[in-house]
Amino acid sequence: GRGGLLGSALSRALARDGTIEFVPRARVAWHDQSLLKAQIEVATSAFARAAADAVHWAIHWAAGVGTMMSPEGVLLPETRALAVLLDAIGRNRLLRGERGTFSLASSAGAVYAGSAAPLISEAVPVAPTTAYARAKLEQEAMVTRLASEAGVSAFNARLSTLYGVCQSSARGQGLLTHMSRCVIRNRAPQIFVPPDPSPCTPPSPATAARR
Repeated sequence: GRGGLLGSALSRALARDGTIEFVPRARVAWHDQSLLKAQIEVATSAFARAAADAVHWAIHWAAGVGTMMSPEGVLLPETRALAVLLDAIGRNRLLRGERGTFSLASSAGAVYAGSAAPLISEAVPVAPTTAYARAKLEQEAMVTRLASEAGVSAFNARLSTLYGVCQSSARGQGLLTHMSRCVIRNRAPQIFVPPDPSPCTPPSPATAARR
């Protein structure tokens, strides 16, 4: 996912940090599952050879075209592609062990969407309400299994409200991006929220007056 919003920013940050970046020779064929599987197998083997003498290696998964409103059919190919990669990593003896880290870009806004907790932290149980959220949780579980079975470190990063350059303009993605687009086009932003009442207790009139 190095061509997207998060992936491109991560790639730039790693370059500034002096990290040696591995780039597969072939452009990934995301829409051809059989070709994609073959490409992942080849790229994983090449990456393993390149990282064989490294003190530490890391793979950051920031791929995906799904949004909060995506149906299950759009999200399934992403999860399948991740499964193929994790399987290839787990079977490669050069990548097994504590030298490696696999990080997954997940979504805090999705997996906690149905939570009534006034303050969200890692201690709060997840509360998915969409196919996108359920797909992210499934992907998190797959990465956690890789850590258990292959001995690598796993990092599930639950991110929220990303915006900036390389944001896709073809999708209704990101609150801040949507608001910025409306400002540029001189349109009133339309923001939809659940009809459920807020779990937070409103301030008393006396408290509100003091503020």
